Amino acid sequence: MSDESQLQIMPKEGDSSPSLSKVRTGLIARGCRDAAILTAALDSKSAVPRSTLHLWVSFGFDGRSRDEVLKDGENGDAKGQNLIACNYLHGSDGDLAEAARWYRKAADQGLREAQFNLGLMYDNGKGVEQDFAVAARWYRQAADQGLRDAQFNLGVMYDVGEGVPQDYAVAASWYREAADQGLDTAEFNLGVMYDNGKGMARDLAEAAKWYRKAADQGLHQAEFNLGSKYVKGQGVPQDDIQAYKWMHFATRDAGVDDEERCAAMRDRIASRLNPVQIVEALRLVREYVDAVGDPDFCFDYTEAVRWWRKAAHAGIADAQNSLGDAYSNMLGDAYCEGRGFPPDDAEAVTWYRRAAEQGHPAAQRSLGVLYRDGRGVTQDYFEAVTWFRKAAEQGHVSAQECLGEAYWRGKGVTQDYLEAVTWFRRAAEKQGHFSAELYLGDAYLLGQGVPQDHTEAMKWFRKPAERGNAYAQYVLGWAYITGAGVPVDYIKAHVWSNLAATYYPSSFRDDAITNRAIANRDLIERQMTTEQITNAQRLTREWKPISSQQ
Repeated sequence: MSDESQLQIMPKEGDSSPSLSKVRTGLIARGCRDAAILTAALDSKSAVPRSTLHLWVSFGFDGRSRDEVLKDGENGDAKGQNLIACNYLHGSDGDLAEAARWYRKAADQGLREAQFNLGLMYDNGKGVEQDFAVAARWYRQAADQGLRDAQFNLGVMYDVGEGVPQDYAVAASWYREAADQGLDTAEFNLGVMYDNGKGMARDLAEAAKWYRKAADQGLHQAEFNLGSKYVKGQGVPQDDIQAYKWMHFATRDAGVDDEERCAAMRDRIASRLNPVQIVEALRLVREYVDAVGDPDFCFDYTEAVRWWRKAAHAGIADAQNSLGDAYSNMLGDAYCEGRGFPPDDAEAVTWYRRAAEQGHPAAQRSLGVLYRDGRGVTQDYFEAVTWFRKAAEQGHVSAQECLGEAYWRGKGVTQDYLEAVTWFRRAAEKQGHFSAELYLGDAYLLGQGVPQDHTEAMKWFRKPAERGNAYAQYVLGWAYITGAGVPVDYIKAHVWSNLAATYYPSSFRDDAITNRAIANRDLIERQMTTEQITNAQRLTREWKPISSQQ
């Protein structure tokens, strides 16, 4: 094998057509169904009204030119007719009557999205004379085909008795159909039905269950009602800490009209908590944000810092550590955005030290990082190791990896690969710390601290590779080329090398790894058949990373 494929050990640092059913249903206050306005009452149970007119996924013509869509629509293509209608409704053509005419053409052919859109036009009196009964008929046709937004709107009509006889049981059945497909507003309204015993026996536990489903999708009415349930212990155990958590999210997700009222309820609950309970509530909030893993699902630092500061001055170690995180940017700029003050490593050191001296392992590890990196203090590897060891001996996984790295590099301690491997193994075997897994892979690959064993090395590299680590993917690609610890397999080599080079956007890639992975991929392509390359490319496209919990 040419030296182009030689491994380099790299340094590590810590349905195609548019569908209205894929559009989030808007929450529109309409008449007596003013669900977007929450009162300050703890037992608010307002239902969410049906939607108003929506766009499709886009104003575009699903890859077809305007002329092609017009031609196809004139020739009876239902999707084309629906697209034409959408553009009459929302585009520059701007003709509501024409929109209704084209929706009817597609709806008469059974296209459920068009049936729903036509129902919306009759519901709102747009382009046609408002007629709730006709709207309900079109909603039913779309609902019978499983369109969840139509099922939800039909449920609202039965709930309030517009266009159909009022029937809470039927309303609940349609809410359930939509809720079972994950529509947040339907989940919420079904919770309201259980809460009030409308159309079914009252069941506060079921109400709380459905509020939780909607709250998990960020619907602030559901977050508010779920928080209220925890305050009163209705359907869930009474728990002011959980109540604060959900009112925190309700305040964050509420619109301008509701934010002040939600915040007032949140603060009312907070007034019942002692500093320790407040810190615990904020910890639950942070854990929930981290678990969601959505960059738009942000943590409200402004509110949190206010409470952390009070608790930190009262000597509570968790709050001192959290305040250190906020000052140090230890969690990253995006996480700390909105905290209300600039980063200040010296201030972070102060708070981490207070928590660390109380034995807080996360603070001890973070204080060690600041000493190691010379942030807010004079760089001191020996002091860093002191704090890493205190946290590591308490089982703090990241501290174990940091201590192992210190031994690996000989920073603050005498270089000792065997001791490094001992700490890496503790972090990797029980907790799956990806950086420790990478170091163990390197140790077995190079025979440092352990006997050289390529098979064992690839076992450790495979875990972070399957979670998306580019360096581990690059090493696995090299191994399948050379047969180091695994059988030679050019297809697998191509897949892993290709993933290492291309899976993440360029701004997240290490150029050295990317370039070596590309060189290895291109090298073996010259020895692969067209069928093998095609198969490898398909496997690359289909590959998905596993979660860190798997």
